[in-house]
Amino acid sequence: RIFSSAAIATARLAYLFVTIPLLRARMKGPWPPKNTAGKRFSLGRFGLLTNILAVIWGFASALNLRWPRKSLFNPVPPFHWYYQYGPLLYIVLVVGVGSLYYLRSARAKREVLPEHRADPTAAVEGTSAAAVGDAC
Repeated sequence: RIFSSAAIATARLAYLFVTIPLLRARMKGPWPPKNTAGKRFSLGRFGLLTNILAVIWGFASALNLRWPRKSLFNPVPPFHWYYQYGPLLYIVLVVGVGSLYYLRSARAKREVLPEHRADPTAAVEGTSAAAVGDAC
């Protein structure tokens, strides 16, 4: 019971980890960017509104899933506090441990992979630009 509630709450966080950065990108400038090749699906002028509604929905559902209430997480005896607060504690624990890991070690190791850099000729030494372009 506690694991399924925590898993659903985590899925809502994953949804927000996609919709919030997309909303930020839309607010900074045109989306999709003008330099993207090929024809892509677009909602046109409704894209921004849809994205705002998606973020609001994500926050509302995430809050609803984490709200500690006995009727949802522990409706029958024996009543345990960790059933009621389990999803909230799980999220705090995962975000806390992940943040500590990032601050202590992952932040120092963060870099752009050579094959993802803007200048593909500088990506891999000894490889031609055509071969790098074919690999992408």
